[in-house]
Amino acid sequence: MLYQVDLEKISNMPMGNMAEFDERKIEVYSSMDPALTGNYFGDSDHKPTEFTVVIFEYHHLHPEIFIMYPKSDFFIPLEGGFGNCRGSMCQGGGTDIIAQLVSPEIIDNKHYPTYVTINKHENHLFLQFGFKKGEFNFLHRVALGNMKTYDKFIPLWNEETIENVLSKKYVKFPDHRKIEYSYMTEDLDLILVDYPAHQFSYEGHRFWFGNLGTGMKEGKISNFIRARDGGTTNMDITIDGTIHKFYSPTPFNPDAKATWNGKELTDLNKDQIELLVASLGIQLVQKTEPLVLT
Repeated sequence: MLYQVDLEKISNMPMGNMAEFDERKIEVYSSMDPALTGNYFGDSDHKPTEFTVVIFEYHHLHPEIFIMYPKSDFFIPLEGGFGNCRGSMCQGGGTDIIAQLVSPEIIDNKHYPTYVTINKHENHLFLQFGFKKGEFNFLHRVALGNMKTYDKFIPLWNEETIENVLSKKYVKFPDHRKIEYSYMTEDLDLILVDYPAHQFSYEGHRFWFGNLGTGMKEGKISNFIRARDGGTTNMDITIDGTIHKFYSPTPFNPDAKATWNGKELTDLNKDQIELLVASLGIQLVQKTEPLVLT
């Protein structure tokens, strides 16, 4: 079950401070029935305990949802958010990347996302844990507001709880990457472009150029332009003071070719990519089965 993650192991992972996010609007929720929560999620003595969920105002570079599990004093970010709302009702949630690393959900020898489903209605949350959704918990809102940009439409409520939340630590997402482009130039130089697997951003892209013999260099990306046709991309890449032009077509135009300074590029094969990834020390994200929400 998701709540059986190895909290001791997680506590030794790189941490950040929740105060990093104190300029965003914030909602804090805690378990409605700590005694009952202790019966199902606590220690053998069944002492009252609770889940705490923090929902921040959306920002594309930062997590939106954090969860503190019973018997812990730090928050864990979820990769996800609320994308489906109707009035005061919202459906969302996210993958607990951290729990997935230390306590993977394996069913029939297949890795599944360690997912937390969150249904929100006005001042209440309903959590369901894991792929099989065998466990759940009800929470109610206990604090609301923003520490720095007070908004008259969102009055600050229960400032002490918010200050306590912002004094806590959170576990940082691991530096997993995904490969977006991998090519070879006509001069046999290699190109590899990777980006963050968690909390995607264009600012997080890295452009590698060179060869395994003399070494790969990270080029500086500028003028990153991506069209809304499914992926046509243009970048300026500065390497050793020289600006180069990179172009990659949308996958929906299979006849178009990627180019480097106007000259066609050749795709790398799987073995070449694996060798390049290993030489650069890139940690790729673990593949899981497709998540189907029911």
